[in-house]
Amino acid sequence: MFSDTEIKHVDDIIKRMSRYISKTYSKGNTKRDAHPKTIAIIKGEFTVLENLPKTLKKGLFTSPKTYKTIIRFSNGNSKIQSDTKKDVRGIALKIIDIETDIGRDCRSKETRTQDFLLMSNPTMALGTIKKFRDVIVYTLDTTKLKSLLGYSLT
Repeated sequence: MFSDTEIKHVDDIIKRMSRYISKTYSKGNTKRDAHPKTIAIIKGEFTVLENLPKTLKKGLFTSPKTYKTIIRFSNGNSKIQSDTKKDVRGIALKIIDIETDIGRDCRSKETRTQDFLLMSNPTMALGTIKKFRDVIVYTLDTTKLKSLLGYSLT
């Protein structure tokens, strides 16, 4: 469950990224804000095992079951480029037809799916919703970024 503050941060992220995407791409040619290049999409199955430790039995991991899944492989660079160039690679799993309303808590329009995002980096650069929002604010607003870095604005 997200706190009211986290929900406000998510709403702010959605607003800022929507504005950025509509300014950046022409109508009908919109790309994702991150990992815009799809390498492959495959259908698969995601199986929750019966013998999970009790501490992991939360949400869709509560009981053993196999779910339909869509898996997307992607490149991380915000500009689409050749796969031969070094880049962060991503894997996104969309678990379909889960038996909970997880989406309602994170402002998703999809209330019977759950997404897992993975990337080819050993650590996550941002650990909280607030930090992710702050990076978006400072990346999209060069005036704030220059101020943060101590650059003159004149």
